[in-house]
Amino acid sequence: MFCDMKGFTPLVEKLGPEEAYGIMDQVYEILIQKVHDYEGTVNEMTGDGLWPFLELPLLWKTLLSVHFVLPLLSTVRLPSSIGKGKG
Repeated sequence: MFCDMKGFTPLVEKLGPEEAYGIMDQVYEILIQKVHDYEGTVNEMTGDGLWPFLELPLLWKTLLSVHFVLPLLSTVRLPSSIGKGKG
């Protein structure tokens, strides 16, 4: 599974790299905790992306992915004014 932040490039352009990556640090903290909640590991973090692994049989992995992703979508929300523009 790969997790990528939508609108990250416009966010950096609007806020500047230092502030944008400060936000990403907070987002990563939330995402990594969610990965660990499901006994997964984070393989790699790149810019605005995250590669988590969940060590479960394929059927459970598929079912868990839905339960894993939905809370992330509701947990990590940026204000609608951030990230608007070119992407």
